Amino acid sequence: MTNFKASPARVSILLMSVASIMILFQTIGCSSGKQHGQDADTLTSVSSLFEEDHVWKGPDSSMIPKGDEGKLISYGRELLIHTSKYFGPYGSISINTNGMSCQNCHLDAGTRPYGNNLGAVASTYPKLSPRSGNTITIADKVNECMTRSMNGSPIDTATKEMQAYVSYIKWLGKDVKKGE
Repeated sequence: MTNFKASPARVSILLMSVASIMILFQTIGCSSGKQHGQDADTLTSVSSLFEEDHVWKGPDSSMIPKGDEGKLISYGRELLIHTSKYFGPYGSISINTNGMSCQNCHLDAGTRPYGNNLGAVASTYPKLSPRSGNTITIADKVNECMTRSMNGSPIDTATKEMQAYVSYIKWLGKDVKKGE
């Protein structure tokens, strides 16, 4: 058995060899920036989705209408932001969830672009759920979050709370065309 000693010269040669191999793979493995199976039109259309005028912006909460409809929408927003206060381990409505709030996943009350926003929910529901194989509504989706993400129980769809959730989500997506 021979004794291998890592001298500075050997380490330098090893590092240069690894760097040379990496450069070789980079040069051979990459083409003109186009991935296999993609053409320039596809790359352009995907990148255009991130331009300012294509990014969904949630409505300003100060624009929530007045009256009973506005109160329901505002209550839905409040429930989304402070879910655990109402449904958490010490919830004032029920002791129902693990203490998370909807806003843990749906950032800025579901309005942040690229923050798992809720802008397209109203325009895409009801829809077929791949998980259940059934057509589900917005209320069903809220309850799916309550039971799966928050490890709780479903909310009765006839309650003021569920109606508030649905009203807020519909208000968020009021300017999104059906199917978008």
